[in-house]
Amino acid sequence: MTINIIHVASFSGNIGDVANHEGFYHQFKQLFSEEITVKKLEIRKFYKRWNEQKFDMEFANYVNQFDLFIIGGGNFFELCWDYSATGTTIDISPEVLQSIQIPILINGIGVDDNKGITPSNILKFKTFLNGLFEKDNVFFTVRNDGSLKVIQKYFKEFADLIHKVPDHGFFLHETDYMNAFQPLNRHNIGFNIALDMSDIRYQHIGYERFLEIMSRQINRLLLETDNNIYLFPHIQSDYNAILDLLKLLKNEYVRTRVSITPIIQGRELDTFKYYQDCKFIFGMRFHANVCAISLGIPTLGLISYPKHGYLYDEIGMPDRKTDINHGNFTATLENNVDRLIHDDDFTVMLRKNYLQKMQEIKEEKENIYRHLKTWIKKHL
Repeated sequence: MTINIIHVASFSGNIGDVANHEGFYHQFKQLFSEEITVKKLEIRKFYKRWNEQKFDMEFANYVNQFDLFIIGGGNFFELCWDYSATGTTIDISPEVLQSIQIPILINGIGVDDNKGITPSNILKFKTFLNGLFEKDNVFFTVRNDGSLKVIQKYFKEFADLIHKVPDHGFFLHETDYMNAFQPLNRHNIGFNIALDMSDIRYQHIGYERFLEIMSRQINRLLLETDNNIYLFPHIQSDYNAILDLLKLLKNEYVRTRVSITPIIQGRELDTFKYYQDCKFIFGMRFHANVCAISLGIPTLGLISYPKHGYLYDEIGMPDRKTDINHGNFTATLENNVDRLIHDDDFTVMLRKNYLQKMQEIKEEKENIYRHLKTWIKKHL
């Protein structure tokens, strides 16, 4: 017997999403003895800007040819899109939703009010949730980035029906792909910075000021240690931020000790083998932090979007983040660089803590997957 799955999510454009899906597939397939096939549909094709596909009756009829419909993971339930029937990028009407007969797994979705929210969108998303839970074949999970708190804030009548699950990027390290790579020497320090959503990310500190602060500390690391620097883009626009940062680094170092990792479409996970070669990562993007933690690599989260900070709160590591728009940012960054320069035990101690934290995250996932397995046996 073969179980045929249709999966709508982001499969291109952001290597963090790919890491999330690979971690999910590794965990999910362990629930089945049957063979599984997955038809992947790129969510961006449904975006208003791309407008290549629609969540319409033709889509519903197509979905019903499969055994299971999966949406996500990803931060797809941003409640700011007025054009949409749900107020989110999943622009699916109540009529189309009711026409989907097969089981639906909402998989580690982000629910987000940080880009703005309106009463109309609250009502539309509540109608969407009503339609989902009128069915008896829906399993709904949100990722551990404060999403459940958003549900409790606006839609508390549904909160008990929704499970919180660790983002599946936390399980990247368990995949066969990553197990094939071994760290070389951990003689590198990684940085991930981003330029998209600049009006949110740099609303107080300013982009140029942020680059000035970061470049000063990177130059210190290069001057006072023999570590090399890896710069990690996750989407194409990250290269713009990296190029701006390079202009502020000492040219000799840029030519000899600074590397920029590639984004290779279809081989996105290659980037994470370079993660494994780092002893510490300063990460701005959500999955730059999640995947580093998964691999047991100490981090400092450079928080420029609130939900990414909530991640550290929810896993019980609030001290491993710093809000770049907060007054303590420069001091926290300098403190971590000082310890990287002067304290040989700093990363050793943190690595032990991260490995212990990953054990706790795995146990949290297994608790949810016991419920998911019961649901699967009932509906598939």
